[in-house]
Amino acid sequence: MAELVDLTDVLGEGGCVTLVRRGLVEVLSVMGVRVWREIGWGEVADRVRQLPRAERGAPSPVLLGKPLPGGWTLVVEVDGRAGWIGARSHTLERLSERGTVAASLWRSPNREEVLYAEDGVVWGGFDLTTGQRWGTYSDNFDAVAAALGFPLSEGGEQSERLMSPGVGQRCTRALEVLTSVRLTRAMFDGPWQGGLRRP
Repeated sequence: MAELVDLTDVLGEGGCVTLVRRGLVEVLSVMGVRVWREIGWGEVADRVRQLPRAERGAPSPVLLGKPLPGGWTLVVEVDGRAGWIGARSHTLERLSERGTVAASLWRSPNREEVLYAEDGVVWGGFDLTTGQRWGTYSDNFDAVAAALGFPLSEGGEQSERLMSPGVGQRCTRALEVLTSVRLTRAMFDGPWQGGLRRP
């Protein structure tokens, strides 16, 4: 089985990864992107620096998407100055409408959070740094929390399973438990469809 990618290796200290069980074009459209062009992962950092900024000085978020096996779409954001689009509750609600699933993970140097939505409802989230969780829970959500090693009761202790991997792999492990999608390094290679988010 391929090893989980360490998100620190591909995104550095910050970034947002969104997984949605829906087609690429539809996902990018819901997230407010107009298709730009194919781009290789190695070009991303340089391209982001060269992109025109929106008028009035506000940054224009860049989102990169690609299809994955099983009907999933992976979207990556590398510039969070305008906030992470994939981490917004209303975005996840729209992405998960009509019985599908959406999960998003965002990182800053001192914080990592995972959000999970199903059938148009954001169930809740995990803070991967502190072990805290929040939201409206179902039996399935509790099962996911337990599988990750989160305490199921107030004041409970985190499992060693949660804290043992490095930070970057803990993030991808959380997404795998929520979605059953195992993100590998190879998934970040090859062409992406990238675009500026419409103001």
